[in-house]
Amino acid sequence: MRGPLCLPLEKDPLLAERIPGLSRADFADLPPLAPYGVRGEAPAGAPLRLSLSRGLRSWPVVDASGTRIASIHGLLLEGWLGDGLAVVDGTVRVDRAIATADEFERHVLRGLNGSFVVEMLGDALPHRLYLDCGGSVPIVFCAETRRLGGSADQILDDAEYQHRFLHDRYQRLVAGEGTSGWIPGTLTAHRGVSRLLLNHYLDLDDFSQHRFWPSAELLEAPELPMEAAAAIVARQLRGLAAAAAEQFQVTVALTAGMDSRLVLAAFNGHWERIEAMTFGGDTVAYDQAVAPALCRMTGTPHRLVSVARAGEAETARWDRMVGHAVREVNRELHPSLRLVDGDMIATGMYGESGRGYHYMRDWASIDSKAADAADLLARLKQPRNADLLADLQSWLVPIAHLPRSTVLDLCYLELRMGSWGVGQLPVQNALHLPLMPFTQWPVQEAFLKVGIADRATKRLLSRVGEMLWPEGMRVPINRFGDWRDQFGPLLKLARRDSLATIRRFLRAKRAG
Repeated sequence: MRGPLCLPLEKDPLLAERIPGLSRADFADLPPLAPYGVRGEAPAGAPLRLSLSRGLRSWPVVDASGTRIASIHGLLLEGWLGDGLAVVDGTVRVDRAIATADEFERHVLRGLNGSFVVEMLGDALPHRLYLDCGGSVPIVFCAETRRLGGSADQILDDAEYQHRFLHDRYQRLVAGEGTSGWIPGTLTAHRGVSRLLLNHYLDLDDFSQHRFWPSAELLEAPELPMEAAAAIVARQLRGLAAAAAEQFQVTVALTAGMDSRLVLAAFNGHWERIEAMTFGGDTVAYDQAVAPALCRMTGTPHRLVSVARAGEAETARWDRMVGHAVREVNRELHPSLRLVDGDMIATGMYGESGRGYHYMRDWASIDSKAADAADLLARLKQPRNADLLADLQSWLVPIAHLPRSTVLDLCYLELRMGSWGVGQLPVQNALHLPLMPFTQWPVQEAFLKVGIADRATKRLLSRVGEMLWPEGMRVPINRFGDWRDQFGPLLKLARRDSLATIRRFLRAKRAG
């Protein structure tokens, strides 16, 4: 996949005055907050040199021939590995010889879970860097300097950060979109800095990225019956939850919605070892009512965490740590995470791909025509923009032949969560280690292989919930379950009070 289409940079002496956070001096007086992830460089012909943030470590990977074929950097769930993988004395052992990149992706990478990047090594294998299934250790890279890190902040000093800053792109796609502006795809807010997308690897020889998942074999396989798909997802969620409860003190971020409820359900049998929390204040009131009720059913301790708002310097630091490439409500509320207990926060991120996030309204007709970049842009609720359109068209080329629903599922994973969600993680995960049970390749493969009606009507996820915790699924989803639900639409309309929010709503409406 080619690099981003960048706008020409114009020198602007007032840039730092108009945009706080372009200099680290803007937040020099704040308590230190080290970004989450890895950073480093790969000089031509030399090994990759990485530094890891606090709490992360490395594991060598050795195949059956005794050859070291990879290094894992980050956080590995040692108790939940795929078939043929085991951790022995701090080394991941593979029970077969690995001779090709395809074998590595199929038999090693697919069986790893946690929060990490994987460097593929060896004389017989190409030199590549892979993300985990959810990209929870974000990577942006600069081919010119051969540096990589979690955001532009980690690979550029103050002078380069400002010199490469694409002021117009930032204003149009981030600042101009209110509290929910973000740059999808490979693009960032800096010239020459590209985002490594989910399901793509970074070639460490020429610093280009290429798709490796989903494989043609996966997409050509017969449709998976819903019962079989639900059983796969339930097994994977349950297994990961058990391993996490054994290795960490886990706090589940619980709402009244479907995805986080399935995460809580996955810990069935381990509820006494976890806690749950819900943010108060700005959240929808039924989250604060339903989440504690669910926890009373399980005996899981629940805590309502007060919302702590960031000051001006803290929001400036948040902007800098994410490379000025995304804005979200977390920008204002991220100090609240300091009030959460536990080693690791478990969330329902990526569960939406099991319910047709981008085509829930028109799923019955979605495959009647092929996907195109303009439609993708609208469903991402993004403004029409030449840079974005060109980047999405490039992303679409290798998968344009697939059903439109499949393309939109990959769009959700890679262009929305892989940019909007992952783009926030250098800050969010610095405050608490992440656990995202839906980010397992067997789970996402089951989502892609099951029938479109089972996804878009939520039948699949509902069945998963029944397998994990049937009692919990009888509690209404995102509702009180009484007369108060009648006022929900009016409250939503009242909250839709900004021009940017209305614009995004209309873009998505037109796409349907």
